[in-house]
Amino acid sequence: MTYFIVIPLLIFFLWVIYYSLIRKPKPLIDVNRIFPPEWKQLLQQHVLYYKNLQEMRKADFEHRILLFLAEKRINGIDTAIDDLDKLLVASSAIIPLFNYPYYNYPRLTQVNLYSTSFDDKFQTNARVE
Repeated sequence: MTYFIVIPLLIFFLWVIYYSLIRKPKPLIDVNRIFPPEWKQLLQQHVLYYKNLQEMRKADFEHRILLFLAEKRINGIDTAIDDLDKLLVASSAIIPLFNYPYYNYPRLTQVNLYSTSFDDKFQTNARVE
């Protein structure tokens, strides 16, 4: 009778040990083939967190950026958006949750970037000084 409990528990613990210690994580897609080299340079220059990651973790970070940008729209309100803006927004979203690989801000659909800051009444026509 106890074999029916002990054997599944043993299998479960071996599985947990294998997946947490032995198995090396692989990115879901080949980001070296898809992630633009120019973006890697921009991340290297402007995102210190990315710069300090190990190569395998950089591939995960790049994959997460691709997923974020594929699922979320980034809009410029009275301003033009370039690749650096998109990468900085995606990086800012990924960094706090980087160790939670399956969380992807499910309720977030878009990010709006404004050309100026908000004043105390949440108006955007205030001058930036």
